Amino acid sequence: MESHPTQDSYQDILKQLEEEKKLRLEAEETAADLEERLDHVFDMIPAGIYEIDFRTGGISNVNDVMCAYSGYTREEFLNLKPWDLLTPESRELYEQRMEDFLSGKEISAEVHYTIRTRSGEELRCLLNNRFVYKDGQPVGAVVIVRDVTTEWRAQETLRSQAMALEQSFDGIGIFTLEGEVIFVNQAWADMHGYETAQELTGKNLRTFHSPDQYESQIRFNLTDPVYDGANDAQVTHLKKDGAEFPTRMSTSIIKDDSGKHVALLAIAKDITHSLRMEERLRHAQKMEAIGVLAGGIAHDFNNILHPLMGYAELALEDIPSGNPASECVREIVRATGRAKSLVSQILSFSRFEKEEQKPINLSNVVKEVLALIRASLPAAIRIQEEFESAPFLIMGNPTQVHQVVMNLCTNAYQAMKESGGLLKVSLKMESRVPGDMASLPSVTLREYAKLEIQDTGGGMEPHVASRIFEPYFTTKPKGKGTGLGLAMVHTIMTQHKGEVCVDTLPGYGSTFTLYFPVLHMEGLSEGPRETVQAQGGEEKILLVDDEDSITMLLERALGRLGYRIDAYTSSAAALESFSADPDGFDLAILDVSMPEMTGDALLKKIKEIRPDFPCILFTGNDHFMSKDRALELGACQLLAKPLRTQAMAAAIRQALDSGDAQPSE
Repeated sequence: MESHPTQDSYQDILKQLEEEKKLRLEAEETAADLEERLDHVFDMIPAGIYEIDFRTGGISNVNDVMCAYSGYTREEFLNLKPWDLLTPESRELYEQRMEDFLSGKEISAEVHYTIRTRSGEELRCLLNNRFVYKDGQPVGAVVIVRDVTTEWRAQETLRSQAMALEQSFDGIGIFTLEGEVIFVNQAWADMHGYETAQELTGKNLRTFHSPDQYESQIRFNLTDPVYDGANDAQVTHLKKDGAEFPTRMSTSIIKDDSGKHVALLAIAKDITHSLRMEERLRHAQKMEAIGVLAGGIAHDFNNILHPLMGYAELALEDIPSGNPASECVREIVRATGRAKSLVSQILSFSRFEKEEQKPINLSNVVKEVLALIRASLPAAIRIQEEFESAPFLIMGNPTQVHQVVMNLCTNAYQAMKESGGLLKVSLKMESRVPGDMASLPSVTLREYAKLEIQDTGGGMEPHVASRIFEPYFTTKPKGKGTGLGLAMVHTIMTQHKGEVCVDTLPGYGSTFTLYFPVLHMEGLSEGPRETVQAQGGEEKILLVDDEDSITMLLERALGRLGYRIDAYTSSAAALESFSADPDGFDLAILDVSMPEMTGDALLKKIKEIRPDFPCILFTGNDHFMSKDRALELGACQLLAKPLRTQAMAAAIRQALDSGDAQPSE
């Protein structure tokens, strides 16, 4: 029997359907409310968020913060692809990461990308990816974006600063108030002889200073609570091997926000080279002062030497042949010649100029020096000579070489004058490698003349021997030495492309060894000595010099050669005489350094009257008037005082015979 629904059962079904509908509406309302709340939370999170749908490859959702980051509206953003936000470099990274992820490789959840905003501004962002899976397959991702541009720029600044610290040529260190190393750069390590900055980890500031210096200059600043935090001073530092070197060190106290001392910043610069350059500058200034002084006295000194040389020559002419006095007078002439060269050398040395060189026999120069000093040595000092028979021909300046040998022999004598001893001088040939090429491979040996000057005096301590060639260094009492002798020896040897070495020990004397490059040129010799008789004439000469002794000497010396001399000590008087009778003179000899009207000024006025008139300029200091300048002014020659009568006569004859002058009646 079939049963049929009753009216009541229909009512129950309708009621149940109504309740289900009501529950569904309530669920939908709840879901909508929840979705609204989730959207609200989505937009309230203080980070950019967007969702990617892998099925469409597009962006399915975005929050307000991300829109604010990027500058796009929500609608614009949802029409973008994820890679549209990225710069080219970041896009490559994104594509590589997605390829790795889809191929099953594990990738990091966080990654830095550079996002380009709608306006073109670039933001450095940290992205955190959370992948969404369905049925075990990735269908999308939620991307959380944080703008770290400010932090990134700060880090870049810190990296740049760290790089600057590391690349600084100055040593930079940060230390605790106890002096412990917090940080040092590589320059600090290099400066102190360490291979890496890591070697200094755990070291203390006292490692770089002597105990006394650390206590007096460093620790005091670290512990003084009222120290203002800044100091700059020259401080001696210690290398890893204990060697000292000078630094310019600046220190500053690092303070916290409350002003409390927390650390010490130190910046050190190795000033070894700077101090050497300062010393060279001071030396150059001293040499300049010497040059000014030497230039000032050269004229007067040569004016004194000229009469000595000239009158000695006149005396030689008057002394009968064979008279013992003649050799003494000849020695006076030689001595004045050496004195003249010495003045010129002092000027050249102070200006670092090079003297003229020519082929000379070194053996002759050395023997001449020994002959001079032999008579002045006490009996307690003996001289032993050991000379090979070789020619010893070198390219050199005879006066300079004479000075070098004389200086070293004099020093040897002074080292033995109290106790006596042996002065041994040897000269021989030796083949050796030039000193500046000793470290080079395959260097050809060169032949040198080796001159040794040895004494049996007290010798020198190593710290003294290491400084003897420094200008102004001397161990002699004040007023007994200038400290220039051995410095000049070194300079002269350098100019001669030679070398000077010293071997000495306290109590065992000293040996100075000089090496001169030997000349090997067939037929080359040092040339004959001047023995030609001075030539004279009958011409009339206008002589102008402010020194009576020189005008009197030249009147007598040139008068003996037949010349007629009209001498003046005033340029104005000489010009007046010449102006009165220009054709009455054949030649003028004019001193450059004349008072009121200089010799070159007088020469110009004479040339205005007679342009073809031959003039010789005469000077006691040829550094004040060069030969080129003299010729430019119209002079025939420039002669330097003191001058041998024979050389003067030759110059006069050359000027007169040049064809410019017409003989006067």
